[in-house]
Amino acid sequence: MKSIEKILKPNTEAYRKVQSALMNRLQMAESEMNKRYTAWEEAEKLFTAYMPEKEADASRASARKNQGMPQYTTIEVPYSYASLLAAHTYYTSVFLGRDPILQYQGRHGEGQDSEMAIEALMNYQLTAGNNLVPLFIWLLDPGKYGMGVVGYYWDHEKVSVARYVDQQESFLGVPYGPTKKVMERVELDGYVGCKLYNVRPADFFFDPRKPAYQFQDGEFCGRYVDIAFTTLRLGEKNGQYFNVDQLRDVRQGSGSDGGIITRQKSERSDNRGVNELPKTDPYGFGKDDETSVGNIACFEIYVRLIPKDWGIDDGESLEIWVFTISNTGVIVGCQPLGEFHNRFPFAMMEYEPDGYSVFTRGMIETIQPLNYILSWLFNTHFYNVRKAINDQFLVDPSKVVMKDLTDPNAGRLIRLRPEAYGTDVRLAVTQFQTSDVTNQHVSDSSLVVDLMQKAIGVNDNIMGAVNTGSRKTATEVRNSTSFGVNRLKTNCEYFSAMGFGPLAQLMLQTTQQRMDTARKYRIVGDLAQFVPEQYMNVSPESIAGFFDFVPVDGTMPVDRFAQANLWQQILAQGARYPQIMQNYDLGRIFGWVGQLAGLKNINRFRINIVPDGQAQAGEQSGNLVPMRGMPPDQMPQGQQIPGMGSMG
Repeated sequence: MKSIEKILKPNTEAYRKVQSALMNRLQMAESEMNKRYTAWEEAEKLFTAYMPEKEADASRASARKNQGMPQYTTIEVPYSYASLLAAHTYYTSVFLGRDPILQYQGRHGEGQDSEMAIEALMNYQLTAGNNLVPLFIWLLDPGKYGMGVVGYYWDHEKVSVARYVDQQESFLGVPYGPTKKVMERVELDGYVGCKLYNVRPADFFFDPRKPAYQFQDGEFCGRYVDIAFTTLRLGEKNGQYFNVDQLRDVRQGSGSDGGIITRQKSERSDNRGVNELPKTDPYGFGKDDETSVGNIACFEIYVRLIPKDWGIDDGESLEIWVFTISNTGVIVGCQPLGEFHNRFPFAMMEYEPDGYSVFTRGMIETIQPLNYILSWLFNTHFYNVRKAINDQFLVDPSKVVMKDLTDPNAGRLIRLRPEAYGTDVRLAVTQFQTSDVTNQHVSDSSLVVDLMQKAIGVNDNIMGAVNTGSRKTATEVRNSTSFGVNRLKTNCEYFSAMGFGPLAQLMLQTTQQRMDTARKYRIVGDLAQFVPEQYMNVSPESIAGFFDFVPVDGTMPVDRFAQANLWQQILAQGARYPQIMQNYDLGRIFGWVGQLAGLKNINRFRINIVPDGQAQAGEQSGNLVPMRGMPPDQMPQGQQIPGMGSMG
């Protein structure tokens, strides 16, 4: 069988066939994605409180900065930003407040030791692999865009370090002479495990014939990615990429920004929209060679196919292959995915449960019209206030000194011209009547805010603000908070079922496939306090089997300090009933309550009692000496103190 590089050689029939198939799928996905680019860009603007600066606002801003004149500039009320961050705080507390974050349970009777080994290993991957930040961003994207995507890959880091060292010449192993600087390169092993990365929804695409929650059942999916030219060169040496020289020739012929695979351009005035593809060399530095600072605009496409039908292999089964194609249409990568789970290496979450739409709305898009109304009410009110506090006069310039009238200082004295002496001053200057026609806008803003809270379920209590207005009972406050929390709880349960569960399964199955050595990992979770050792040896055999992700129920983690106080009350009440307390291990309960209260090292003071069988074995071997029942003259004596005589 020929190699992939020879099969997909440019200008061959197989190359054109694969190129056409990939471009058709990209265009199919793009036709549906174009409907969402504008909505995603508007959501980004609203989240960042972005407002295009008008000419009048620019003039007022210049007067405020350069002349010190107080001016009011149009703003966007960041209520959507506040609501999303409040919901995001709840999501992160629910998902990332667990210990461990990824919890597993055996599916077919796997032992507890295997569950502990898997949780310890996955906790290592989240912390040592710096995978917590992608999870934070992943939980923000559904509310911001309506969907969040995270990808993963197996990483075995090899750190190459180059340095100059002092070295002496040697003869027969004996150094001699002066030292000189010699270049030394050392390759070290780094992190081994799964690595997570976020995919911006505008850069992700999937089979539009399936709704988002079923994208794993589609024929293809993928992402847009910028690849540095040096990365392509290194991958070419390692056999990961090919046709790199052809890619450079095509890019030089079409221009640095030329491409036959395009995406929707933005209409923003700076000609660089939020969702516009960046140029390969945006600053025009360097050429398309090994030292270029630009990136190559590429698409990474995962396709479920029969290799024989595509002419890339003799396989006749349905397999997942990954292709890398530039925006100029040059195929630079092709290989089978090779994962035993046979699924796309992505996980997705949606904000709204919808089983029939390709895309769903996010939190910001849901309340976007109301946020615009809120900003209009706010700005018009303060524009009217500014107008009211600035005096407006009708002036006869032939009767007054205009320099006195335009003086901005307080307590100004307006002088009449000599020809106006003796006339009625009210005929020279007349002040207009002013009134605030927007005095109801503040109360109307409260009505709009109330509608927004009802739409998304994020009320003032969830935001951390105390209810204003009339006095409310504790039951009313608790009910209003619990109703909003129940809305967010449903989101969390949906996120767990659609996103975290599949991602945990993908990471575990890839770890079971790729892990080849045994290492010690720190034990995590509630079971760690009942195990005398802090670490356990995890090998590929100890994590074998089938395990399910323990779903998140959507409730906030219990306040540990309040839980410790509750345990204290239970112990105080239980002390009155010995028949109850004798059924529980008070020593372990004491250690558990101490840990709830924040005492992390309380178990270090526990007395380890040697079991009877172990003590008898030590006595027989001579390592232990019994202290009871032995005559005093046969008891071992301690170290003698000089001059004190015998201790017997």
